[in-house]
Amino acid sequence: MHIITVCTANICRSPFAQLLLQDRLGADVTVTSGGVRALVGEEMDPRSRAALAERGVDGPVLNEFRASALDAARVSAADLVLTATTTHRDAVVRMTPRALKRTFTLREFAALAPAVGADSASDLVAAVARARTRMTGRADVTDPVGLDFAGYAVVMDELDAVVQQVTDRLLPLLPGSGGL
Repeated sequence: MHIITVCTANICRSPFAQLLLQDRLGADVTVTSGGVRALVGEEMDPRSRAALAERGVDGPVLNEFRASALDAARVSAADLVLTATTTHRDAVVRMTPRALKRTFTLREFAALAPAVGADSASDLVAAVARARTRMTGRADVTDPVGLDFAGYAVVMDELDAVVQQVTDRLLPLLPGSGGL
């Protein structure tokens, strides 16, 4: 399975989600990230890097990360696209209309996935797409840019909780986990 996480610059939310998902889902999943207006080549925001380290994600992966731009080829190759906001989701779908049934905000996927039945990760993505109209509540993850350290930490905690919900639902459906 290949998952892409998406935000604006690809230096705060999407790399945080990418590396946390990769750490929690393991080697059977490839997780990458991109920005709709990426600061290509930039390092991850130090506060995102610190928040990941606090969660046990550390080592070279944190220092080697560089922001990259999202493009249609990357979206087309993904099994699941998870965005920080509905604006990002809309940008992905405009870029690659065929990705509509595989593109969700992180909050949207986290909220809907536990309520649908699925025997595999691909079944789960399809079931969440069919359930999309049932989404209620907030769909966006707050942008931490411009927030003080305490505000930034709140956003990373929020993002961690959403990523954990996604992980909890996907992990049992992956090869080697008793799924598929």
